Amino acid sequence: MIERHAYFRFHDEYSNDASRAEAVAASRDLLPKVPGVVSATVGVPADEDCHSKWDLMLIIRFNSVDDIEGYIVHPTHQKLVQETLKPRIKVRKVWNFDVSE
Repeated sequence: MIERHAYFRFHDEYSNDASRAEAVAASRDLLPKVPGVVSATVGVPADEDCHSKWDLMLIIRFNSVDDIEGYIVHPTHQKLVQETLKPRIKVRKVWNFDVSE
């Protein structure tokens, strides 16, 4: 199992509860619809230290690293990126982890 961890810091004008809630709702709606996605977890900061650095966290699970390539270019993922995330994002950090035992 591969986990793709993505962390986003929004531009100041989007770093608020309403904007985060919109991004969370869109992510929860669209990510599971992308072929190759086994599951997706969407979160917002739980404490002040995290809140001062990040606005949104995604953990997307795939069966293989190869599934990520199709996910990245898939129209549903691109819709989420272009319409919801990209306008908000100031900082983006993404890593892939193999969590197989």
